[in-house]
Amino acid sequence: MNETLRVLREVRAAPGADEWKLFLPAGLKGTGQGALGLDITVPLDESPVRVAGEYRFLNGGLVFADWNLGYEGISGELRFTEAGVREGALHGRLLGGETTVAIAAGPGGTTAVAKGDVALPAAASFLGPRLAPRVTGHVPWNARLHWNKAPGDFYAEADLAGLRLAFPAPLDRPQGLPGEKLVVKTESSARDALAIVLDVGRAAHGRLLFRREGAWHLASGHIAFGDVQGSTSVAGGRTPGATAGLGVLPGGPGLHLSAHLDALDIDPWLPLLGG
Repeated sequence: MNETLRVLREVRAAPGADEWKLFLPAGLKGTGQGALGLDITVPLDESPVRVAGEYRFLNGGLVFADWNLGYEGISGELRFTEAGVREGALHGRLLGGETTVAIAAGPGGTTAVAKGDVALPAAASFLGPRLAPRVTGHVPWNARLHWNKAPGDFYAEADLAGLRLAFPAPLDRPQGLPGEKLVVKTESSARDALAIVLDVGRAAHGRLLFRREGAWHLASGHIAFGDVQGSTSVAGGRTPGATAGLGVLPGGPGLHLSAHLDALDIDPWLPLLGG
């Protein structure tokens, strides 16, 4: 798989046809076994190299090193050209649950559709040993990504009914979050900037801005917790009548958190937060 990734990264495509590479994670690596079939046409003039290939996963994997995330035990095939992946069907394990990915190309671009089931607390290990055991249950999810030369529209949603939280108030949800779902979608995308909106009904809302400076990183973001349908607390102030509580990106870098709560007892949180 690493050889396939190297070919996709290094082959020069026709002008404008390789914009998708800007969104290919630098830390993406392949593991395990697979079989690669490759047909490369090298023109004698200045025309771009043409590539047609197929990769078959044989219990292999994909590791997103930058995010400490792995798609494991993959079976299935991917077909690609110098312009990127064009078709495929994969099955494996991601975030502790079975996950399928289907990719198809059409006249308007390429679409990838994925669905899976996050298993907790294993998938919450990034929270650390104090917090991860307090997040249990499972979270079914589905996602869709459509791109044409460069990635465009992304939409994902997750059913939070089976997510159980054992934290102090207001995150004491031992019975799960019935009727709630997390929605994440693209607000805008460009070569060097990507804006993402997230929404959890009346529980949380936010906006994240990623920028590419060599590698992609979170430039700024704001997430508001609590019932913020009518007003949103931003950087110490409040914006009356803010719809959907999407918040306003802060002027400075980093992730900013705010909450709109009637009351909060901070003492039970201090041991969990290292205080």
